[in-house]
Amino acid sequence: MGSSAQDPATQAASSKAAQANNDVLTQNAAQNQTYANNTRSSLFGTYDPVTNSYSGGSESTFLNPDSMTTKDLSGTFLNQYNNETNALAKNTKDAVGTTMQNLASRGMGATPAGFAADQERKAYEDQATTQGNDYAAALAAQHAEAVTNFNNATTNFANSGTGAQSSALTAQGTAAGTDTSLYSTASTQKASPWATALGAVAGAAGGAGSLMTGIKK
Repeated sequence: MGSSAQDPATQAASSKAAQANNDVLTQNAAQNQTYANNTRSSLFGTYDPVTNSYSGGSESTFLNPDSMTTKDLSGTFLNQYNNETNALAKNTKDAVGTTMQNLASRGMGATPAGFAADQERKAYEDQATTQGNDYAAALAAQHAEAVTNFNNATTNFANSGTGAQSSALTAQGTAAGTDTSLYSTASTQKASPWATALGAVAGAAGGAGSLMTGIKK
């Protein structure tokens, strides 16, 4: 008499559905993990335990703290500085030539007088000062970019694949939860009709006994 599974057919169907859902979610979890691994490899390449460093990735070089040490200009910063220096030198030379020609036309001769020589000296001093400022500005900008690249790389390294890995764990957890829920629902016990009927009879008998006791009194 006791109890039995609520519906064996439902139990079997639910078990099958739970397993199918579990298989899909587990597959998704594996795909997310693969994506996380590929992303990490693309960004940071491979790890060398001997040197404790990564290489071969798009951001692996920026993980090295030495990348922030800016000793001299390089890359686009060097090219930009060289272009500015060449333009500055040409402008200074043209300005000096124009000044000397103007002074010569005013009868000061081919040999610069004291005023003319001083103007020439000042022009080249201004060129040197401007060139030095340009170099310092370019070096500071290059250093700032190196620091930014290092910070971004370390942040990306810490976060790389976290979202995909989290999705993988969530999928696995959902699979387990769904599995448990469906099996539990399908296995809900129901009381036997015989047990229900006997309970009703027992209740009635108990009521009758109480009534008889009351009569005796």
